[in-house]
Amino acid sequence: MQCPLLRSLRRRPLQGRVHHPPRLRPRRARPHLGTRPHPRRDGPVSAGTTVVVLIAAPAGLRGHLTRWFVEVAAGVYVGNPNPRIRERLWNILAERIHDGQAVMIEPATTEQGWSAPHRRP
Repeated sequence: MQCPLLRSLRRRPLQGRVHHPPRLRPRRARPHLGTRPHPRRDGPVSAGTTVVVLIAAPAGLRGHLTRWFVEVAAGVYVGNPNPRIRERLWNILAERIHDGQAVMIEPATTEQGWSAPHRRP
């Protein structure tokens, strides 16, 4: 036999609707935040995977890039900086590359979904 107090605290299901306990309610589908739009559609391009390749670059410049990127191979950096950081990094690369070469593959609204600005002496 149950206590009358416990019986009165027990929730009764709503009539005509399916009742789910608070923790077991299905979640509504929400759009995933932080993704970039399809490359052929209009809209701003957010931070996406960026690849930087350096050839014959100064050691200080390579070390500077490791603040925002992971060096996956010698001179190849991969990361997800936002567009403002990506633009500032490209300006630093262009100033400090000297006799080397730099290529940055970044997200863009093109058919391929990326663009590749490059800097040579």
